[in-house]
Amino acid sequence: MEGLLKRNIYSPLFIIISLLSVNLQAGIVEVPSDGVQRLVIRGLDANVVVTSQPQAKSIRINGVDDILTPGLYIAEKKGSTLEVHLNEWSTKADWNAQLAFKKNHPSLEISGFPVATEIYLHEGQVQISRLSKEVRVIVVKGRISSTDSSGPLEIFLHQGEVSVQNQTGRTKIDQYQGQTTIRNMQADLDLSAFNSNVSIEKFRGLLSLNTQNSPTKMLQSSGTLQLENGKGAILIQQFQGRVDGSTQEGPLNITLLADSETHLRSQSGRIQIQLPAASGAALNLASNEGDILIPEGLKISRAATEKSFRGRLRGDLQKAAVTVRSQEGSIIIK
Repeated sequence: MEGLLKRNIYSPLFIIISLLSVNLQAGIVEVPSDGVQRLVIRGLDANVVVTSQPQAKSIRINGVDDILTPGLYIAEKKGSTLEVHLNEWSTKADWNAQLAFKKNHPSLEISGFPVATEIYLHEGQVQISRLSKEVRVIVVKGRISSTDSSGPLEIFLHQGEVSVQNQTGRTKIDQYQGQTTIRNMQADLDLSAFNSNVSIEKFRGLLSLNTQNSPTKMLQSSGTLQLENGKGAILIQQFQGRVDGSTQEGPLNITLLADSETHLRSQSGRIQIQLPAASGAALNLASNEGDILIPEGLKISRAATEKSFRGRLRGDLQKAAVTVRSQEGSIIIK
């Protein structure tokens, strides 16, 4: 097969990737990179590793077999796209039997010349490393990780774990349930989490954060944070930049560094903001039914419909600004 691929790279390629992990000898196929602009992998379940090697002249696939059998993967070159997809079973009974059968996920390792990549799986693990091209991954259940990549990245995961480290390309993550971990990112990030635990550390850029019932911790980060929160608790420490957004019931606990600014709204969630010592920050606070707690010596105004404070904290820096509006939640400034 390898010789056939080298003789005519524009003809259809048939590469078989076993869904069954026993009694099959996995092989290696190298596809010349000429004319290949996109890699698409579609399947039921698999463990997929994709690693970019910018100087490579081919795409190397490890974990393939040349037995044309239903339940195996077939790779086919269509124009500029190299597709790896499931050779499906012909009957519903065969499908049901395979879905009920407990087996190890097949392994597929792809390395070589970088191309835009799309991966669609029902279950499994996806590992991406050093990709400079666009990547899109959709998995129902499993684990997705990306390290040292610079291309645009999209991840959609219903249940499982997401890990992104050392990313410099713009990123979108949409997760329903599980764990999301972000480390050392310098890029814009659009992150949605419904019922997940979110951890972000050493982020720099524009972060759009939309959470519903997802406890979130953000450490040692800077840039602009735009957040919309439902019930989950959000803890932000050592942040420098601008924080805008709102929370419904979930508490916000934010520690700001110098030269930072916040514009926040709350329905019933408590908002607590810790400012640097002697910040001289400008405060604009108001709550209809919640309490306002500010440093000693400052006076809160009380009207028939709201409590408020407008003024500055003591200090000489005078670059920080905090604006908070609350219906029922308490506002605490330290």
